[in-house]
Amino acid sequence: MKYAFARSLGRISPAHLWALVVLMAMLWMAMGTPLPPLDFWWHLKAGEVIWTTGSIPRVDTFSFTAWGQNFVYQNWLSEIIFYLTYLIGGFPLLIFLHAATIALSFGVVLWLSWLVTDSPRMAALCTLAGEVLSIRFTNARPQVFSMLFFAIFYFVLQRYRRCPGRATWLLVPLMGLWVNVHGAFVLGMGLVALFTGTKLVKALFAKQGALSHRQIVHLSLIFLLLILASLLNPEGWRVYTYVWDVQTDPASQKLVTEWQPPSVRNPGDMPFFAAIFLGFLTFIYSAKRDLTNLVLFCVFAALGLASLRGIIWFALILPPILTVQLKELDLVPIRRALGRWRAHGNSMPRASAHPVLNLMLIVLLAGITLLLSPWVRPVLPFPRLRSELVDPRIPREVMEFIAREGIQGHIFHPQEVGDYLIWQLYPQQHSFVDGRVHLYSEEFCGDYLRILNGCGWEELLAKYDVEWVLLPQDEGNRLLRQGLEEARDWEWIYKDNRAILYRRTSSSED
Repeated sequence: MKYAFARSLGRISPAHLWALVVLMAMLWMAMGTPLPPLDFWWHLKAGEVIWTTGSIPRVDTFSFTAWGQNFVYQNWLSEIIFYLTYLIGGFPLLIFLHAATIALSFGVVLWLSWLVTDSPRMAALCTLAGEVLSIRFTNARPQVFSMLFFAIFYFVLQRYRRCPGRATWLLVPLMGLWVNVHGAFVLGMGLVALFTGTKLVKALFAKQGALSHRQIVHLSLIFLLLILASLLNPEGWRVYTYVWDVQTDPASQKLVTEWQPPSVRNPGDMPFFAAIFLGFLTFIYSAKRDLTNLVLFCVFAALGLASLRGIIWFALILPPILTVQLKELDLVPIRRALGRWRAHGNSMPRASAHPVLNLMLIVLLAGITLLLSPWVRPVLPFPRLRSELVDPRIPREVMEFIAREGIQGHIFHPQEVGDYLIWQLYPQQHSFVDGRVHLYSEEFCGDYLRILNGCGWEELLAKYDVEWVLLPQDEGNRLLRQGLEEARDWEWIYKDNRAILYRRTSSSED
């Protein structure tokens, strides 16, 4: 057994180590991202409610400003997964599940990039480029499951182009799961439609590289079955109405940063624009241009240009396309250099003959992973490496004070506080506003912003029967906090370095 283990280590090539480092980098980065203020905690509480009651709510019960309004818990399955993971292993296991899912998603993309070209180094480098684009989307939320389903759909369809088989039938049951974890399931159907449409065009106008009519009919049948599978959810066909409403909600378009388009004025958006520019350059100077890849690149680049949250899907489709296009560059000097680099990194002809060195490298990567894991990292003696499991911006101490004192009555708070309030204080307290922006009317969102900016806040707080105001200790709420400090009928009863809690002492009519 000892010699067999040594032979296995000896078969590990430099290319395998490149791929492992790229995937570990994604895992390390995601494990170091604390649980965010928005778009996670209310999902965790919903999972608890669904699991303990055995039913999916049909209306909102988490807020007092939208209480009783119809609300679709379309992510119910991912919410249950979150809650059961929390029951089993607490916040560390939640963070690890989320990080491992992201790493696995890019692992599928890396595998595909490796298969479509003979350059594992190039596949690893292009996958790393996709990971860089996705850095800002490593927050824990149901979307992470959509990333994995999207990557699997993409893998199966790209492989079907080159090696038609029966794997496409697996997409149908996967869609039955996807539709119950996140609204991006429509992107899976969009991938199938794009692949079928481009292959139909090639079959009609360019025989070379086209699928047979039988294969196109097969993909069309898969698409129809995906539509049927998408109906296997508690809402049935109304799930499409919900997805459309979320996508077009005017309040979300105005208030949620991720629904805003990227800007060249924002340095954080520059990698995305650079990736688009690089991608188009490779298509322009490539000796071979694949219609399907070009359409995929353009469609998902357009999604990213429409809103920041569309960039994650572009980041997932980019690596295999970029790998193929770089391989076919028609610039002779660059092509020769890339050819030598690919040949040097090709794992197929030879593997490393140093099993001891391979073992040392694997142990090193495993050790780094252990140190950066959510079980070890929070207690590291090195402040720069240490990180909290929960975002430090969340005012947890004041929430504990409210729970401990049994405080009742409506609380006004900024949106980024609402999700954690739901998790920590429901049903004792209900949120004023939270991450579910599409639940609230545009008029209400206008009132919320006016209060937050200290404009007519007294009348508006009275309108919503607010008795308490919870504000983070930052400059963003300076005018409202100044008004509360100067008002005779408001006083603060709790203060720490993160938050301050005010109480109404008398009615404004007194």
